Amino acid sequence: PITVLVSKMGWVRALKGHIEVVSDVKYKEGDEARFGLHAFTTDKLLVFATNGKCYTLGGDKLPRGTKAQMGEPIRLMIDLDAAEDLTDIHVYQEEAPVLVASTAGKGFVIE
Repeated sequence: PITVLVSKMGWVRALKGHIEVVSDVKYKEGDEARFGLHAFTTDKLLVFATNGKCYTLGGDKLPRGTKAQMGEPIRLMIDLDAAEDLTDIHVYQEEAPVLVASTAGKGFVIE
């Protein structure tokens, strides 16, 4: 089990075990928590971006860290342009369909 943390500035790290996100987790100056989720090292993460793309990232490929370590920039791991940003992160679940929609109201279901 791991707890995946992604900051607003896009730094990602995986903490050992399923822990509650608490205030003693450190971030770079001016940065703060954006996404936090529980996963396993065997899971695949779905990373959605403002460019309309969905990237996959293996839980075993995430940089390990502690509450004091900052991690690594996620945009280097998924080759995301500097002009784009993350919109959401989910753990891939084989049996669960995902609804993807744009701000224009158009969307579709991914099986």
